[in-house]
Amino acid sequence: MSGQVLVLARAGDEAAEHVAGLLTRRGADPVLLDPARRGRTPADRARRCTGTALSARFDAAGALRRRLVLDGRVVDLDALRALWITRLPLPAPPGRAIVQGGSAAVTALYRAQEEAAFCADLWDGLDAPVVPGPPSALARAAGRTVQLREAVRVGFEVPDTLLTNDPDAVLDLYCAHEGDLVTKAPEQLGARVDGAGFWRPTRALSTRDVRSAPDLLQCPLIVQRRLEKALELRVTVVGERAFAVAVHSQRSNHARLDSRFSDPARTPHRPHELPEGTAARCVALTRRLGLSYAALDLVLTPEGRCVFLELNPDGQYRWLERVTGLPISEALCELLLRGAVTAGAAVTAGAAAPAGRGARA
Repeated sequence: MSGQVLVLARAGDEAAEHVAGLLTRRGADPVLLDPARRGRTPADRARRCTGTALSARFDAAGALRRRLVLDGRVVDLDALRALWITRLPLPAPPGRAIVQGGSAAVTALYRAQEEAAFCADLWDGLDAPVVPGPPSALARAAGRTVQLREAVRVGFEVPDTLLTNDPDAVLDLYCAHEGDLVTKAPEQLGARVDGAGFWRPTRALSTRDVRSAPDLLQCPLIVQRRLEKALELRVTVVGERAFAVAVHSQRSNHARLDSRFSDPARTPHRPHELPEGTAARCVALTRRLGLSYAALDLVLTPEGRCVFLELNPDGQYRWLERVTGLPISEALCELLLRGAVTAGAAVTAGAAAPAGRGARA
C-alpha cells in the first residue's frame, strides 16, 4: 500500500503523530503540516529550511496542478491518497490590529486573513478524500443551529435551547423553566485570542445573571434547559463506526455541569454500549453534516433517554483512547487509507452496530 496522506495538525499534536506512525507501518507516506506555519520564518532560515509554500496553477489549456513545498520536499496535492484536517487555525480577531493603529499590525491581519482564505479554498477543492471534511463542511457543521436541526431530523431528542443576544428572550425562557437553565458559548473562538487559553465553561444561569441580562448578552449566548444526568457520553464517529465512552461526571462536583472539568484519573471513563439505534443516529448525523469524523456529546438521563447536546467536527479523542483502549486511531488510519465515507449516504443500524461494543458503564 502506498500514497501520501497529508495531515494538517499543530506541531506536537499527539493524535496526529500517533496516526502518522500507524500509516507508515501500513506502507503509506504521511506528511505532517502545521497549518499555522506560514511561508519562511526567521527560524526556518536559521535552520536553512525553505519553509512552507502552496500553489495552484491553471495552465493555458485549463489543466490544474496543485502542490505543497515543505522544507524542500514537494508534495503533489493532485496525487494525495487523503487529507486529514485535525484543526484549522482560527482567523485573527476582527479589528484588533486596526484598533492598535499600526500599519504593520494592519498588514499582519490582512495577510493572516488572506492566507486562511487561500488555504481553505485549496483544501476545499482537492480531489482526494478529506477527513473529517473540507473546510466549507467543517464551517457549516460547527454551527449550533445547524447541528441541533439535523440532530432532530435523524431522531435525536434535544433540550429546550435558545441561541440569542436578546435579553427578553432569555427572561422568557427563564420563566418557562423556573430558572433551571445553563449557559454556553456558541463557539469557543476566544481560545486563541492574544495567545491566551481563554474559554467559557457551561454555567448555571443565576438570578444575578438574570438581573443583569443586558450585560450578560454583550455577545450571542446559548441558554439551555438543564438536564438531569446519569452519565455523559462522548461518541467519536469514524466513518461508519461510533466509539462511545461514558464519563461519570456526576461523581465530581467540579464536572457536574461541564465534563471538561473531569479528571480521567478520578472520574471513571469507560467504553459504553449505546442504546439501540443511537449509534446509527450518531453516524447519520455526522454524514448529514458532510463529515466522516466527529465527536458528539450526549447525555444519558436517569430515565435512560439519550439527549444530544453538541457536535465537534474536529474534537479530540486521544485522551479517551488512552484511558479506555478503544481503537479509534486504528479506525482513523483505516478511514484515511480507504477514503472518507460519502456524505449523505444511507446509514443503517447494522452498519453502525459494531461501534458500540464494550462493557456497559
